[in-house]
Amino acid sequence: MTQFSLAVKKNSCASLKTLKKPQDSYLLGVAETLLPSFSFDTLFVIDVNGKDIDYLMLDSQRAIIDGVPFENTTLYMEVEKIVRTVDEIIFWYGSDFQDLDYVCDVPSLLAKLEKAVRDSTCELYVHYRKNSE
Repeated sequence: MTQFSLAVKKNSCASLKTLKKPQDSYLLGVAETLLPSFSFDTLFVIDVNGKDIDYLMLDSQRAIIDGVPFENTTLYMEVEKIVRTVDEIIFWYGSDFQDLDYVCDVPSLLAKLEKAVRDSTCELYVHYRKNSE
């Protein structure tokens, strides 16, 4: 299942939590690799009422198995809101963050998210970067 997320945004929002330097050294290392021009105060992780991306992915997978449309899951609704306010967002599992698919539009990101949730592994490897049009 997808275990980590990083979002780059100038200001926080309700579904994002700021990183803490000592506790989040792994995430900071990933940010240094994938987001070389990042500023620490612009990095966030997904956190919806205390639920991280790992929980949200599995919860959505269970909901889909129970017949709930993907668009009605908390994961879909929150990511759809978040992605419209961030410059970049990254999803990955474990240490496999080096070979991510890149997307620059919201529908493509949400389609990859749904495909991952419908797969038995529930793993998403994607780097969304807002199109600068």
